[in-house]
Amino acid sequence: MALACRGARQCASGLGIWGPGAARPKDGPSAASGTVLEQPRLAVSIGDISHGLFNIIGSLQNLESAEAAGDRYPTRRSLLVNGLCSVAAACFGSAFPTTIYIGHPGWKAMGARSGYSVLNGLAITLLCLVGGVKVVLQVVPLEAALGILLWIGLIMTAQAFQSVPKSHALAVGLGLVPALASWALVLIQTALRAAGSSLYVAAPKFGSDLYIHGVIALSQGFMLSSMVLSALLVHVIEHNFLRAAVWAGIAAVLSLTGLIHAYELTLGGVQNLFGWAAAPVFCGRLHAWSILLDRHSFPASDVNKTDRTSLTTQAASPLLGLQ
Repeated sequence: MALACRGARQCASGLGIWGPGAARPKDGPSAASGTVLEQPRLAVSIGDISHGLFNIIGSLQNLESAEAAGDRYPTRRSLLVNGLCSVAAACFGSAFPTTIYIGHPGWKAMGARSGYSVLNGLAITLLCLVGGVKVVLQVVPLEAALGILLWIGLIMTAQAFQSVPKSHALAVGLGLVPALASWALVLIQTALRAAGSSLYVAAPKFGSDLYIHGVIALSQGFMLSSMVLSALLVHVIEHNFLRAAVWAGIAAVLSLTGLIHAYELTLGGVQNLFGWAAAPVFCGRLHAWSILLDRHSFPASDVNKTDRTSLTTQAASPLLGLQ
């Protein structure tokens, strides 16, 4: 308790009025090293594009979640304000893009309305302007906020199953697999660090006890792969094999460019890997694409129940790297 109070007093020493200022590139000798800091250059890489893409997809998903809960918001205006706020924040030195508020069904179920977002924004702004974020984090344990986040996650998971036709529940479950792989990877890396090791050192030792490279591949770009896998399986369930083949082709392209499944295991951990043929697993996507195109040539009436089960297995296996 005494340590917590002492830490809070140290953090409180930084309280004051900290107004926002325009971000300016630093040039000239560094006070610490005496070296000249390189003037930043404007460059756009495929990694930047992927991060922006994930942010847009997250915003669209939140709008879709709100609409499923009964509240429809205009997509164009919502994304426009979202983008303008990200640009404005970047002018003040923020490297983090804004995104539309997540968890709409959960907040709505608890009685929150538009005033909740306004008050939340005002409170965060006040804490930032007076330098009080460190004080709050020192006094209030971070774990105290995890309960509400868990609740929101459960609400959104329940909504995903409840707002789709019953026959599509399998597709929702498949869409959770990449996200679960990403979570599992975080747990594995955290446990290894606590044990004084790293994933780079331990990966070859797992062997057949844990297909760690499959876990890593599934975790990379999981937001995109979750959507693609779910959409593909929905069309397989509906026996619309041509559309399913289109989604398998999209998955192959995303894998080919490294937006999903591609990674590089280094001493520092798992790193994104973008580039041509970055993820060899795209061959599996092409396999699924060819299977679905082949099945498209058969009328739905010619596919009996046994063939349907076999088809789902054949299509899903190369998608998840199980072939």
